[in-house]
Amino acid sequence: MTIAVGSTYSGENLPEKEGPVFEFTKTQQNLILKLNGISEQEIASFQKAESVELALFFASDVLFLLVRVAGVIDWSDAPYSVVTFSPELWPDKKALELPLTMIFVEGSNKRVMAVRQVRLESGFREALYGQIEIQKRSPIGADKFLRQISTVQKKNTPAKMLKQAIATVSA
Repeated sequence: MTIAVGSTYSGENLPEKEGPVFEFTKTQQNLILKLNGISEQEIASFQKAESVELALFFASDVLFLLVRVAGVIDWSDAPYSVVTFSPELWPDKKALELPLTMIFVEGSNKRVMAVRQVRLESGFREALYGQIEIQKRSPIGADKFLRQISTVQKKNTPAKMLKQAIATVSA
């Protein structure tokens, strides 16, 4: 899938409302941030170096990629599990070398407003992959994944998840 500013985002995994989505497979590592009514100032903030902070939180077989973009969105969580992809697409060790492609999408029309790629620090990548390996060893069903997301989010705000994060990085 080619992702270019001004194009319509054609991916399937956008949230119903606003927020982030994390997609990590053998061939891609995307963080999609969907917001409504994106301003020029928010686009500029999204593109700035060091404007993005990420953290990893793991609970009840679900990995939560926490994201904060200064001037755009406060801490928000993107739940992730390998079970959302077929096993042949599950990330392997080589996939850790993929850059994280961050895609800023206007919610009203799915237009790509900004794209940037960042290389995550090795410690963060290793922590991410460690949690993915746990998911691969005992995959849960898609229905259980959705239930677990709801359960964890009821008990933990993104701020609380951040305090218990297993890894953090500025990108």
